[in-house]
Amino acid sequence: MSQNDPQVGGSAGEPTPPAPQGTETPLLDLRAAVILLLGCLVGILAGSLTWAGHQPLPAAVLAAGIGFAGGVVFFGKLIR
Repeated sequence: MSQNDPQVGGSAGEPTPPAPQGTETPLLDLRAAVILLLGCLVGILAGSLTWAGHQPLPAAVLAAGIGFAGGVVFFGKLIR
């Protein structure tokens, strides 16, 4: 076995036990996922309305980014 083998544990060479199943943690908690989802919805709405108002595409993208950031800040303070 080489040192880069994933089955080799520490420097003594003991094999590492497999991780227990069902103990993995989610990437985001529910609060963060909801806040980011609402921020995305606000950003999409702001960008779409800007684009529908016959503004150039860079202005619509900028409005979407500002809407996303503002939505995340707003809903982050609102949802506790």
